[in-house]
Amino acid sequence: MKKFPAILSALMVTGAFGIAQAQTNQPQTITLDQALAIAFQRNVNVAQAANTVDEAKAAVVAAYGLYIPKLNASASYERSGLNAPPTTRYFIGLSLTSNQRTDLYYNQYSGNVGFTYTLFDGFNREATFSTAKQSETQANESYARTRQSIAYSVMSSYLTVIQEEQQVKVLQENLENQKRELDRITEQNRLGAVAIGDVYRQQSLVAQAEYNLISGQNLYDKSKADLLNLLALDVNQPYVIADATIAAQIKQVETDPSTDSLGTFHELLSRSLAARPDYAAAEAGVNIADLGITQAWSSYYPTLSLDGTLSTYAEDWKTTSSWANRQTNIDATLSWQLPDIFSSMQRIEQADIAKKNAVLQMQQSARDISVALKKALLDLDASRKQYVASQKSQIAAEQDRKTAEAKYNLGSGTLLDLQVADAAYLTAQLTTLANAYNYITLKKNLELVIGEKNY
Repeated sequence: MKKFPAILSALMVTGAFGIAQAQTNQPQTITLDQALAIAFQRNVNVAQAANTVDEAKAAVVAAYGLYIPKLNASASYERSGLNAPPTTRYFIGLSLTSNQRTDLYYNQYSGNVGFTYTLFDGFNREATFSTAKQSETQANESYARTRQSIAYSVMSSYLTVIQEEQQVKVLQENLENQKRELDRITEQNRLGAVAIGDVYRQQSLVAQAEYNLISGQNLYDKSKADLLNLLALDVNQPYVIADATIAAQIKQVETDPSTDSLGTFHELLSRSLAARPDYAAAEAGVNIADLGITQAWSSYYPTLSLDGTLSTYAEDWKTTSSWANRQTNIDATLSWQLPDIFSSMQRIEQADIAKKNAVLQMQQSARDISVALKKALLDLDASRKQYVASQKSQIAAEQDRKTAEAKYNLGSGTLLDLQVADAAYLTAQLTTLANAYNYITLKKNLELVIGEKNY
């Protein structure tokens, strides 16, 4: 039932989203929150994880049935009769005896109600029920982790689309600047102020800027298609990917505290192990394997069952319905069968090995979380430093470009110096932009690694 509010909310978002698009026939804007809601409702991995939860719940219901007595009921009706003609015996032409015509019919009714209830079966029933409950827990934890993973994938893909859209704008601006510079150099060449070689070199830069813009636009279109595919939307439909909150997150990068303020590594690791759904699922796997050992040993125990019957019999309905002829019977049966020793030993050994493997898997999961946390902290710290450095580099590159442009206009600098400064400034702009979005993505990755945020 925990899934219902989230699914209902996603249905409302996607339903309203589709209606608005159908009515306006205009490109619809998808915010980050809308993208997450659509993914939770339409993504295949989320749907499959939800189906696994439903399957586990059905197994729990079936396990409850082991505690319910098995009932049986039967009823029968039988009609029998004798229909004989009159008979006469003759002896030396004389009729001695005569029997009248015989018409006899009997209606027989019977009913039977019984039950069988297992009181003890070597703890197999209890282990089966507990296994079903642990499997349900495991399915719920896996479902929660799937939602976390899909949320991170959507946010990462969404940020990639926004980043590449911003890069396209930078490349467009660069192309416009190069074209204006070509017009200016061409006019100077016409007046005889610069050589024709400068015109050719600038034309080459314009062509390179056009090439970069085409490549950037292609990357943007493909990343947008990847995002729409992740959301299970039609890639041929026009969608606008835009979220006003991302700009605020970009501005906040400079003021974000370092990773040291988040706590020590061991504190973060303890939080991760306590919060991560996949680690909880691994713990449930150990419990399931332990219950498997109990089930393997159950064949060595006797079985105690209780049986009861209530039956009635009569030759007419009135007597039957009044339960005049009834019989009750209750039996308690204790049985024990010598198990196949070698097969039982094999099952027990397999169950022991399964538990050892489950424990190893849980321990490996803890190590994986530890390594992932360490890498996430290192990446986030390095990304923040890279962003600060790239900002300084961009400011310096911009000043160098202005200086080179001023020198070229005054005739004291060469076009090559200006072109080199332009290329350095463009690279610095793209690098700063990439570092900013990479930092935000790595923050989301740290949230995924710690696993405390649920969706």
